[in-house]
Amino acid sequence: MRIAREAVALVPMSEDAWQAPEVEENLAFVYAWTGDKEKAISTYAHLLSTPGVSPLLAGMNVYVMWHSLWFAPLRGDSRWEALLNDPKNNAPLF
Repeated sequence: MRIAREAVALVPMSEDAWQAPEVEENLAFVYAWTGDKEKAISTYAHLLSTPGVSPLLAGMNVYVMWHSLWFAPLRGDSRWEALLNDPKNNAPLF
């Protein structure tokens, strides 16, 4: 977890809008799989509200988040369900 946090500090969103969201997504993944659901959901909420430019993150959307095994530790959490059901996160891109 320490290394994932250091990676986010090394690649801040303000300096690298291309790679930083991917690094931050990795941190959220670590939070989720180590049991820190609060921080994981908060980080994913931040990522969903941030315009992404990296093609690596093009697949991260609420539809993938509902069904992908990557997000399995968060399933059943009411905060996670609320994040995925939020209309602003389900709005069409165009």
